[in-house]
Amino acid sequence: MRFINGSTSDTRLGTRRASRRAGFATSVIALLVGSLAIVSSAAHAQESDVDRAVREVLEARDRANNASQEWADAQSLAEGLEEERVAIEAQVAAVSADVALLEQAVHQVALSKLTSSDSGADLLSGLAGPTLQVEADVLSGLLVTDTLDSIDQLDSRRNDLNKLTRQLEERKAQAEQAIIYAKGLYDKAQQDVANWQLLEKKAREQEAVRKALEAERARQRALEKAAAEKAAAEEAARQKAEQEAAAQRARDAAAAAAAAANSGSSSGSGAGSSGGSGGSSGGSSGGGGGTVGGQSPGTGGTGGGTGNGGSGSCRSGCGYIDTSLSCPAPWSAFADTWGAARSGGRSHKGVDMIGGRGEAIYAVTSGVVTHRTSTLGGITAYLVGNNGNEYYYAHLQSYNGASGRSVSQGEVIGFNGDTGNAKYSTPHLHFEIHPGGGAAVNPYPSMRAVC
Repeated sequence: MRFINGSTSDTRLGTRRASRRAGFATSVIALLVGSLAIVSSAAHAQESDVDRAVREVLEARDRANNASQEWADAQSLAEGLEEERVAIEAQVAAVSADVALLEQAVHQVALSKLTSSDSGADLLSGLAGPTLQVEADVLSGLLVTDTLDSIDQLDSRRNDLNKLTRQLEERKAQAEQAIIYAKGLYDKAQQDVANWQLLEKKAREQEAVRKALEAERARQRALEKAAAEKAAAEEAARQKAEQEAAAQRARDAAAAAAAAANSGSSSGSGAGSSGGSGGSSGGSSGGGGGTVGGQSPGTGGTGGGTGNGGSGSCRSGCGYIDTSLSCPAPWSAFADTWGAARSGGRSHKGVDMIGGRGEAIYAVTSGVVTHRTSTLGGITAYLVGNNGNEYYYAHLQSYNGASGRSVSQGEVIGFNGDTGNAKYSTPHLHFEIHPGGGAAVNPYPSMRAVC
């Protein structure tokens, strides 16, 4: 009993000591946090009016970009749900048609049994004004195997229809909620962009702030460029490693197949295996070269950019990057929306750069600009760069200059608007990059590096 009491006492003592240590640690942490807060506040208090103005502008643009990303993601979700709703509606229509045909088939089979001379006519001859239930009982008794099969099919399709109808109602509700949510984020993004642009305008009215802001942005662009080039090099190394690994697997597989085919003769086996491996190596190397060659002319070789070629659904931080471009919309907030769902089953093949109506839009490189129009893009411009790449600008409000003219990098080619299907959202520039005039690649990493 004494051992038990002693153990209990020691336990309580240890608990009190642990509690005191925890309390002391909590006090130290609170003191450190308070000190950090004081240091942070002091740091902000010590910054100059110019530094504070620069910081506020940059923070405002970060908020605008983040709000744009949130809105873009919500819009993509809403459009994806709407696509699902349309697809389910089509399924409901198809299954409803099946149900109607099966109901007609069952009715015809039952009617033919009722009116046949050896069954239905005899059974109904003694009935005077049968009720609906009696008719149902008679029909049930007359059904044969083929009729039962039709009823089973009908029940199955009715169950499918009920499930699809429930799914359709769920998708409708989800799509409606997503639209409301996206609308709220859209309003927030608009407000954040407006706030940033107001701070930007005020900052540029002060010479010292303007110079400091430009210097800070130049520093940030240099960091973005270095990060982009590092990411491009890493992506190129990854692709090369994958190609080499695939070539090695092909060589190993060919060698194993040759060895198995020639296992009957030891001397023949060695020669056959060696020959098989050599043949595979040549084939794999040629295939790998074709893959790389297919990308390089459109990206690094002909395009003249620093990018290494983009993968189809690449998000921020990977894929094609060209830091030699200038920003087409330096006044904009934008997000990475590559591959996001769009109406009509499409996926987004560019970057949406949000800003005020009428803002100037610039040529990202020197080349020839032509004017076109389309239902989706509205007023659009195509810039065929002297670097061999093509660039697509959509939703312009108007053009600057004539179509087919040569332009310099940084020259104004149009003005921001909401033509085409942008009338359903907000004034913005939809911008695409087509290395070598081929398929579009994700422009976000390039824009992140130069804007």
